[in-house]
Amino acid sequence: MSTEVIAIIAAILLAAPFLIWAIIRFSDKILHKFFSWSKFLILISFLAFWTIAIVIITLKIVNKI
Repeated sequence: MSTEVIAIIAAILLAAPFLIWAIIRFSDKILHKFFSWSKFLILISFLAFWTIAIVIITLKIVNKI
């Protein structure tokens, strides 16, 4: 894959947890719907998406993909 495609995929993965956080915050503040599991979802999404993005970037740097 080209470097540009890898950069776009990594950027989407790095931005995804912030989008999840924004949706949950919107639901909490505007719609007044509180989710007790939302903090765990945000934490898990940060860990998962950022780990995948870092792995993809690292594999691209060492020319494995």
